[in-house]
Amino acid sequence: MRRSALSAAILSCAALFMLCGSAFGSEWESEAKACRELSGQVSLDACNSALASMPEDLPDEFVAEIHRNRGIAYGQMGRKEEALHELKLAAKLFPNDAKTQYNLGVAYEEMGKEWFALRAYRKAVHLD
Repeated sequence: MRRSALSAAILSCAALFMLCGSAFGSEWESEAKACRELSGQVSLDACNSALASMPEDLPDEFVAEIHRNRGIAYGQMGRKEEALHELKLAAKLFPNDAKTQYNLGVAYEEMGKEWFALRAYRKAVHLD
């Protein structure tokens, strides 16, 4: 039952994003999409551009997603401190996102901070 409620919430968020996307501007939309779908430096550049052009009234969940993807891109490039910073920021903006918590666990683990990694992984499992 909990999983179907979560799925419905995710679909609602996706529908809201699709409905409101044009209100945010097509440049921002394309940068946010590239930030989400690409990897490495190209993704990081798209994330930076999306953050620079993001609308002021954007819901925290969308801002957190950009920071999460930015953190993932930093991690792919071996920039661990910057990855951890971005993922912590994403978790602060949207603490109940399992993807962010999982990626936070990966970042902590790669930095040798096993206790923090375990805590983030547990939270990801709990949220998922």
